[in-house]
Amino acid sequence: MSIFVAALGFGLVSAAVLALAAVAFTMQFGITDLINVAFGPIMIACAYVAYVVNSRGLNIWLAMLVAGAAGAVISVVLNRRLYAPLQRRGVAQFTLIVVSLAVALVVQNICLALAGADNVSYTMDPGTIVRFGGLTLSTVELEISISCFGAPTLGRP
Repeated sequence: MSIFVAALGFGLVSAAVLALAAVAFTMQFGITDLINVAFGPIMIACAYVAYVVNSRGLNIWLAMLVAGAAGAVISVVLNRRLYAPLQRRGVAQFTLIVVSLAVALVVQNICLALAGADNVSYTMDPGTIVRFGGLTLSTVELEISISCFGAPTLGRP
């Protein structure tokens, strides 16, 4: 039973991050009218930016802000220099999807060339342990879950 409860806790934290990514992907599609297959690899590149910043000794929360800013810059540059000009020319949606797939492959291979294939992890203090019945989470996991589930509701009236 304890393995099930531990898996449930891990699943809730992971689901919070995936839910935030899904909201961002949907918002990006709604704004640009483009099925951006490169969205995931760009998020991975931003995760590596956060890792590099964190490994240089900066706080994980500051590293996340830097990574978010890097993702915003990458996305704006890609949209203004690549996707928007193609959309203005009236290129078919399928062509845009193929272009975004090519961008995804380029970003993935750049990450692979720069970071290598080894797994990496962030350096951070997990905080205190919080127990809810059989569920054990760190305060950092709770903060991540709350911020991921709460972020999409910030702009709502």
